[in-house]
Amino acid sequence: MAGRQRSFFACWSLTERIREISVRKPLGASRHDIVLRFTLEAITLTAMGTLLGVALGAAVTCVIPAVWSSLPARRSVFWTSFGFGSAAAEGLLFSIIQQESRQSRSH
Repeated sequence: MAGRQRSFFACWSLTERIREISVRKPLGASRHDIVLRFTLEAITLTAMGTLLGVALGAAVTCVIPAVWSSLPARRSVFWTSFGFGSAAAEGLLFSIIQQESRQSRSH
């Protein structure tokens, strides 16, 4: 899900990205610098979205027992870590795939 959202966001701001790249290249930015910048941005956006999701999940986990006392709900460190790690990996993977496909189309 995060990868698809990241792809949508990247396509939506493609015009701005092209302008940003066209400004950074004459200022001396290498291809590596540009890819690193976009990859770090993808990781940051994915991490922020994941943290928001974990916080929302924790809030729901606290509310469920208060509303339905017969329904047990607990937070698990394992599943929280797994969710965070898989979302970060997916965001990174889709960012790299997107950058490579964009680079191959530009050459």
